[in-house]
Formats: sequence, structure tokens, C-alpha cells
Amino acid sequence: MVSVFPEAAKNYTFAKNDPELFLLGDEFDQSGNRLLLLVAQATKIGQEPDFIPSSVSIDFEMAVISALEVVFLESEVWGCFFVQQAMINKLNSAGLKGRYETEPDFAVKCRMITAMAFVKPEDVMPVFAELEELLPEELDPILDWFQKYYIGFVNRRGNMVVPMFAHSLWNVYERTLNGNHRTNNYAEAANHRIQMELDVCHPGFWNFVNCLKKVQQGRDQKYLQWQAGKRPKGKRTVYKEADARILRIVEEYEERSTEDF
Repeated sequence: MVSVFPEAAKNYTFAKNDPELFLLGDEFDQSGNRLLLLVAQATKIGQEPDFIPSSVSIDFEMAVISALEVVFLESEVWGCFFVQQAMINKLNSAGLKGRYETEPDFAVKCRMITAMAFVKPEDVMPVFAELEELLPEELDPILDWFQKYYIGFVNRRGNMVVPMFAHSLWNVYERTLNGNHRTNNYAEAANHRIQMELDVCHPGFWNFVNCLKKVQQGRDQKYLQWQAGKRPKGKRTVYKEADARILRIVEEYEERSTEDF
């Protein structure tokens, strides 16, 4: 067990001889860089090169994103696709959620905003400009929010104001075509499994650590079963069909108009 920060990072090695890392902390500030450096160092085994993930999928936490970009310079950082829920929250604060839930045509217009995530990266700016002309005025507050945080804009001096979240973080066009995951559902499922195992809101530290070890032992058993030839459980049919439908639409991107897409 490696302990670099008191009760902040622990490293456990299990049956398959790969380190399992659980990083714990109240806040992810400048110490986050040090935690991620610990990950890179702790995963160096024997003469193997340092751990450099090809991609990292996370929630839209700017402190974590900044730390990842400092420590893992060669890795792609992907934000999980959650724009739909974020937009619904904005609709609620703008008093438009009721219309979204009861007026199908209005709901379609709202979803045109979140569909921006599936637009070709180089077309994001011109397609958003088209949306501003297509959508009704009552959606202006939602468009303003989306532009500020996800699109960017040109200010009065002619300078480009970059959005809080870069297009590469939230755009899933290439991910969809390449068959990569667009969400962090796997991580959410693992988190739910830990919560179910703990069954308390504020566990003691060592109770929490023992819970992590117990949950990981279950994961290791599944890993061994897969090595022995047992196929992992696949996606439910409804999700497979949804993925296939989305892929088909994205593949037809060049053939569709902005409004149809």
C-alpha cells in the first residue's frame, strides 16, 4: 500500500497484478496535479513505461480537466455526454420545462441545441449560427448559456471569446463514428455498486477502504471469468438500437440539412 497524501490516495494491488487506484479528496485543486502524478508513477511496473492513457473520460470539472492536461499531455480528455440534462436544468430555471415536457414540437427545437454535440467539429460555429436563426426567441436564454459555456463568440472588439469547455471536450462526432463511449455510465454503475455496498451516508475511513477492496474483489472475479472465456454481459437491446440509430444519423451528416440533422 502506498500512501503519499494522508487519507487522500491509496494504491492496492490485486490478483491480476495491475494496480487499482482510488483517489479520494474533498477538493481537486493544485493537489490534484500531485494526485495524478502519483497515478502515473504508481502504475510504472518493472521496466514498463509510465502509464499514459490514450483518453480520459470525466465529468465537466474544470479543476480535474486542468490537472489532466498538465500531467497527461499526450492523452485526449473527453467530457461525458451530459448536455441534455444540463439543458433541462436551464429550461427549468427559465420556466420552460413545462413546455418541453408537453409540447413535442418545442421539445424537438430544444433538442436541436444538444444535437450540436454530434456536429462535425469544424462545423460547430457555422451550424450554431444557423440555429440562432432557426430557433424561436423564447429559447434565446438557452442559446446564450450554450454559447457562453460550449460554443464561444466574437466580442465587440472582434476578438474570439473561448467557451469554458472546449469543443473537443463535449463534441462526440468522432467518438460516435469510432464506436467510443459517449457517457460515463460504467463509472456511474461502479459508483452505485459502492453506494449499495456501504448502505450509509458517512462511513468511517477504514470501513470505506474495506468496502472498496470487497467491491474490487468482485470485479477481479469477473475479470478471471472473462479470461476463462465467459462473455461479459452486453448492452440491453434498447441501448444497442439507440446507438445504431444515432450512428446511422451521424453517418448521414453530409446528406442532411442543419434542421433535419
